[in-house]
Amino acid sequence: MNHMFSRPFVHILLIALLGAAVYSNTFHVPFIFDDDTSIVNNAVVRNLQGFLSGGGYDYNPRRFIGYLTFALNYRLGGMDVTGYHLFNLAVHIACALLVYYLVRLTLGTPYFGSAECGVRSAELTTESSKLKTQISNSSVIRHPSSFIALLAALLFVCHPVQTQAVTYIVQRLASLAAMFYLAALVLYVRARLFQEEGGMGGRGVFLHILSILAAVAAMKTKEIAFTLPLVTALYEFFFFKGKVGKRLLVLLPMLLTIVIIPLSLVEGEKPGGEMLADLSEKARAETVLPRWGYLITQFRVIVTYLRLLILPVNQNLDYDYPIYTSFFAPPVILSFLFLLALFGLAVYLFYQSKRGVRSAECGVRNSERLENGKFRIPNSEFRIISFGLLWFFITLSVESSVVPIADVIFEHRLYLPSAGIFVAAAVCLATLLGQYPARAYMIAIALVGILSVTAWKRNQVWGNEINLWHDTVKKSPDKARSRYNLAKALSGKGEIEQAIDQYKIVLKLKPDYVEAHNNMGVLYGRLGLLDKAQEQYQLALTLKPDHQESIKNLNDVKAMLHWNRIAEERNRKSKGTGR
Repeated sequence: MNHMFSRPFVHILLIALLGAAVYSNTFHVPFIFDDDTSIVNNAVVRNLQGFLSGGGYDYNPRRFIGYLTFALNYRLGGMDVTGYHLFNLAVHIACALLVYYLVRLTLGTPYFGSAECGVRSAELTTESSKLKTQISNSSVIRHPSSFIALLAALLFVCHPVQTQAVTYIVQRLASLAAMFYLAALVLYVRARLFQEEGGMGGRGVFLHILSILAAVAAMKTKEIAFTLPLVTALYEFFFFKGKVGKRLLVLLPMLLTIVIIPLSLVEGEKPGGEMLADLSEKARAETVLPRWGYLITQFRVIVTYLRLLILPVNQNLDYDYPIYTSFFAPPVILSFLFLLALFGLAVYLFYQSKRGVRSAECGVRNSERLENGKFRIPNSEFRIISFGLLWFFITLSVESSVVPIADVIFEHRLYLPSAGIFVAAAVCLATLLGQYPARAYMIAIALVGILSVTAWKRNQVWGNEINLWHDTVKKSPDKARSRYNLAKALSGKGEIEQAIDQYKIVLKLKPDYVEAHNNMGVLYGRLGLLDKAQEQYQLALTLKPDHQESIKNLNDVKAMLHWNRIAEERNRKSKGTGR
């Protein structure tokens, strides 16, 4: 059994089957929220030929590849959501497999050396035959990379916090960018391992080229890929060895890709000063929130992200999150101190890992000595934990730092950063319980099982648009946008009176919500209450005189009122003449 479950093919099958099972109830989840503007009502993705001839790149050059996949989905299946969800699931499973492969490669890098070498040394020096048998028979100890890689990938594929990036169709941009990001790093590491084995060679050069292409694809899918060159450099100096100059030369092509996203934000024909000003202005997403206010709010947001990874309860599509303006507000400063301590832990573990294994050693390592009859995992494992924590902070930095985004928190932003936490968690479990293999397996199975059921149930909520927005409103009762979307969902199902009630609450929360006035006018019109409809359109135009939909609707309702008055006059005259 141990031998069978240590085989990579079995691991790949388990990861894929678990991912398919967890998301088996998502194939009919409707288009929701931003899906409307990005896919349903987006004429650009409805014409693949026009998209490829330049329309797609002009629409959004920074996310060209992501929108290209929407255009391909539309070309193959129109507005049938099944194809979109199948694509999202395939990307998610691919990401999990890349996490698996990355961990296996990492534990075979020069820093770690041969894992089996250390195990044989431990077996030769143990004085307890019982412990010797336990170590040699345990697939946790004999195949540490297998256990850690499998557990990290399973946590990644089944954790409920990933549902928003997978089930919410438009957030494919996050998962697809993560797939290219992980692929670029995996290809880079594989090329470096070929180089370590005996020179770069044609195969190594080819993998390096593929790595750069994957990096470019990631950066043309979503801006989170901006950190890829930094993470690759961090990985190089964590797990490989050699002269700094030579390693920088190998890194140079990847490092140069860091300019792709900034150049995509600006117009190249402008003078240098104007380009910098343009870059600063475009490095914010439809928000007037000051950079400082956004940054200090993110300290609290990141702690919320960590809580969701540890305890994924009360997940919410649209958080009503408080904005902080003072660094000394208790929630902010306490969150900052916690994150500082976590970052300090990552640095501390890195320095502790220097006491661990060295690549050429094949003797008994100091940290592998038997203490109190028990086997200890070497300090070298601390390095991968440190890398996982730093991965979390670096990959989250694009959306959780000084670049203001209209919404301070969204769960799909955790998709790529979570990989570092899951790898660190898998190493911790193997480290703490490696001496008790049965317990390690039981805890891993229980953890994966609980997370899988939780994710499946969360996907059930996504399956019905009204249920999803009821769930969101329950958790964000004072957020106008959540109630607005609930009202839209209710009106789409013909529950007009309930929708009007929600719009009334929306306008109490946000009286200047133009679209809510307009939509409520439409619903009053459907009920035949034309005077009330006219009033709502006029309120909308008072707030936004050029709102085209309200102008059209107001003209229509005025025409209807005019013809109704003519009809009433005719009826009155007809009754007066006795006809």
